[in-house]
Amino acid sequence: MALDEVVTAGAPGALAFVRDESGSEGAASGFADREAGRELRPGDRFRIGSVTKTFVAAVVLQLVDEGVLRLDDTAENWVPGLLPGGEGITIRELLSHTSGLPDYVDDLPRSADPSWQPRDLIELALEDPQGAPRRFSYASTNYLVLQLVVEEAAGADLAEQLERRIFEPLGLEETSFEPGSLRGEQAHGYRPPSHAGVVTGRPVDVTDEPATWAWGAGAIVSTADDVARFFRALLEGEVVPPDLLEEMQALVPAGRNRYGLGLAVYPTPCGPAWGHTGNANGYITIAWNTRHAERQFVLMTNSYPLSPDLEAALRRAQISAFCGS
Repeated sequence: MALDEVVTAGAPGALAFVRDESGSEGAASGFADREAGRELRPGDRFRIGSVTKTFVAAVVLQLVDEGVLRLDDTAENWVPGLLPGGEGITIRELLSHTSGLPDYVDDLPRSADPSWQPRDLIELALEDPQGAPRRFSYASTNYLVLQLVVEEAAGADLAEQLERRIFEPLGLEETSFEPGSLRGEQAHGYRPPSHAGVVTGRPVDVTDEPATWAWGAGAIVSTADDVARFFRALLEGEVVPPDLLEEMQALVPAGRNRYGLGLAVYPTPCGPAWGHTGNANGYITIAWNTRHAERQFVLMTNSYPLSPDLEAALRRAQISAFCGS
């Protein structure tokens, strides 16, 4: 079993959810809590990291549909004075990572500060030189700015908007926005010590760390089933209208991949996979779908960063499950 190989390669646990025309199935291997000996279950909750960005993009596009925002509005329209050159950065460019903003994640101290707010992290990013606008350069900073735009435009915080617009209508009962410490029971996240990007030891439990470094760029907690349900509804046109879904699916080159408005496309041996990936506080999540969600795959392993052996095992599990091989 591919998930067993991921655990053998060094992850405490791994879980997956697959859905196609024949039905859906969840599976898990290894531990949710290694120290307590609690086995991982297919329905366990976990931090989904940057998969959050697709949820936030959907909220932005709903506001566009309602006429509250326009994709060509500038950051300066909604958060005046926040960004140097904000009058030349549009909502579309923030969504597609073509704003030229630097990524604050590159400069984060090793330990999260529970008092961090989005504006603090944006200020941290702006200490670095900005890149060339209208070229793809992935930066979580874009989605912190979008969080502030959403809150200004809608008159309510992002957590409330996600709950009212996405979680409740789609019945995502196990999904929540949690930039602070995790609430309730979930799979534990583990971070191995590393040096210069090379894993040097056994993973350490970091579940209690807050995600106040992530906010609208990566602070959603969910399950594999809920994540798949969200992407199915989105790609079938139930979350944003067809014309705006087409905008989300209008792609720019992004290295080996391509990126739209909060949606990424990944090449696989059986065709393109639409969705997003993310990592946060010892979890890595992969959410892949065919363009219209006829086939879906969500995988989580609770260890990050990855050793070469674990990365290879994870890649094999992704391809096997998504391509049905």
